[in-house]
Amino acid sequence: MKSHARQVLVLLICLVLAVGFAIPSGHAPAPAGAASGERALVVISDGMRHDLMKQFVADGIMPTYAEILATGVEADGGMIPNVPANSGPGWTALITGAPPAINGVTNNTFHDNTQSASPWGVSAWTPGVNLAETIMDVAEDAGLKVMSLGVQTFDTASIPTGVVMDSYPDWSTGRGIVANYEVPLQWTDLLATGPYLSNTVVELVEAAGWANAPESFSPAQEAPLAMLAFSGTPVDYVLYIFDSTDDGTTNYNRVLVAPSKDAVEGTATVGVGEWSEDIPATVDEVEGGFYVKLLELEPDLSQFRLYFTPVTRARAWPESVEEDVAANFAAIKPIDYSPYILGMIDAETFVEQQLDNTKLLGQEIYPYLIRTYEPDLVLAGSEATDAIQHRFLSLAIEGSEQYDAENGPAYYGYLETAYRVTDDFVRALWDAMPDAHVFVTSDHGFHSTGMAINANLVLESIGLYDPADPANSQVVAYGAGGLLQVYIKVIGRNPDGVVAEEDYELLREQIVSAFEDLGPDVIDRVLLKEETASIPITDEVSWNMFHPDRTGDVVVFSKPPYQFDAAMAGEITSPTPIYGQHGFLPTSPESRSVFAAAGPTIDQGIVIGPVTALDLAPTVAALLGIDAPAQAQGSVLPMLLEPITG
Repeated sequence: MKSHARQVLVLLICLVLAVGFAIPSGHAPAPAGAASGERALVVISDGMRHDLMKQFVADGIMPTYAEILATGVEADGGMIPNVPANSGPGWTALITGAPPAINGVTNNTFHDNTQSASPWGVSAWTPGVNLAETIMDVAEDAGLKVMSLGVQTFDTASIPTGVVMDSYPDWSTGRGIVANYEVPLQWTDLLATGPYLSNTVVELVEAAGWANAPESFSPAQEAPLAMLAFSGTPVDYVLYIFDSTDDGTTNYNRVLVAPSKDAVEGTATVGVGEWSEDIPATVDEVEGGFYVKLLELEPDLSQFRLYFTPVTRARAWPESVEEDVAANFAAIKPIDYSPYILGMIDAETFVEQQLDNTKLLGQEIYPYLIRTYEPDLVLAGSEATDAIQHRFLSLAIEGSEQYDAENGPAYYGYLETAYRVTDDFVRALWDAMPDAHVFVTSDHGFHSTGMAINANLVLESIGLYDPADPANSQVVAYGAGGLLQVYIKVIGRNPDGVVAEEDYELLREQIVSAFEDLGPDVIDRVLLKEETASIPITDEVSWNMFHPDRTGDVVVFSKPPYQFDAAMAGEITSPTPIYGQHGFLPTSPESRSVFAAAGPTIDQGIVIGPVTALDLAPTVAALLGIDAPAQAQGSVLPMLLEPITG
């Protein structure tokens, strides 16, 4: 047992280590001073894998990335992402240049020992969670015009005179399907449908009382489309199902969606396999829009199924920008996994929705904002690669345990399309800012997965977690992807502490043994809290994720195809519908993220390395001629043709 004095000594040593991130030598220091007059465009593609990017460039699918690689610089073997290599901490490291030990973002969801535990933990996306200065903060303080477009983990208050737009629109209603039969669902033990994800069986009845409706050559039918607003307000539309073919047979083939039985305004008409245009909707006096897709309509009406998205409205700041976007562009289809996982919609519909999101933002809205406001620094995010790889990666990659021989080629085509659409995204933004230096990067790579670990069940099996009384359990665990953090609720340290200080080390030993006993095919590495101050990745690079309050007392990295999300109840390991995941130790090519850059003052056709996620912010700062973020520990990469001064 350690004494209290020894625990304090260990904590002090770890705090010293928290500033000792191992960075490759030979990088030039970042210049300090006034802005250079240069402009920079930074595009972060969530989850883009370096090796797949290189393959798709070679295949001619990504011409914009090919141009950047040919005329600029790239990271040798890809960028070494943040540890943990999950989205929240990854994006935070990129924009701050600081590791989790400093910025405090130790996973997508984690715990803070200064707070009582909650079922939801602390989210990396909560404003104020990041404790480090960002490159956007510094640029705006230096008098530059800054724009943040779809950048995750970003607090809009950080750039009070800049422009911010979220890739996630505001939702005001739920979404789901209406059908005239009971659609069988899957994975329902993982995702409850709930009131905002509806699976509604409707009866089709003969249409009556309609005005201005299309002619139907079979008796038109109708059904309700009821969406529930988050406020509880009902949002009701009506479906008019008709036969537009004058062929003497019963041949229902079209569906009209209307807010009332008058088909003049606010309506859309779709056939099987078609998406509607943006359908305007006002919910609680807020204007937005939604979409429907007709998934099934048998000519005899034996099967009918229609999918509807939530009513959304663009989310941007300042308010004038939001009004501008809402008035001039269609509603945004949100990134949304649950309808597909549950089996409400098919794979093609899911992919279309995710890629339509990227196309609207990247091809239309973001370029418009760049041209309108003429920023000096743009950070833009695209989520297409992340969304598609989560659902299809291991099913699409030959050699993976979950490879789907029948559908694998089609799923691989989805991956190609996601990378191509991201390439188009970069092209459109660069065309809107043609004099800018462009940086393309990503927050992490991706591994093939298909199995989940039920961490709470592991802890329950050794008597440390009680699912019937989590508040009084001795531990709380939060996992995301390939990383789990287990926190012991210590009396005197945690507000809700129940474990005596003298029992702390014994519990840690029990936790380590319980996870190591799952075997080396399931668990990659189990670390004590203090050991996370220096996690070796290569001979030259190690990562520091030791934060005194936010790092788990025991930190567990799983080994693909095992991860910690969406585990089934009652089984320690089980299949999962997550077929691609991140958060693992970035020691393999699949886990490496992307880094490349091109522009007038960037060297041409060279390969540099090693490059880490911490190097982006200092390098962009050097290009712009401003100070690096205050807590940045990365280096200015050796890629600039000459020192830039103001």
